[in-house]
Amino acid sequence: MTFKIGNIELKNRIVLAPMAGISNTSYRKIIKEMGAGLIYAEMVSDKAIMYGNEKTIELLKHGLKIL
Repeated sequence: MTFKIGNIELKNRIVLAPMAGISNTSYRKIIKEMGAGLIYAEMVSDKAIMYGNEKTIELLKHGLKIL
């Protein structure tokens, strides 16, 4: 069964919520392998991204397709 959010179609209704301190790269990869339809990275500071904070950039790393 597919699931639509706007014009985005997901393969199922399993969605990983953004969880600070939990939704790291490894966890997201495992959840994707288990079949989740949508996966989020944890929320990060926009200012930290703007200033190139290495720890913040590391939180956003992924090996997954971005919509």
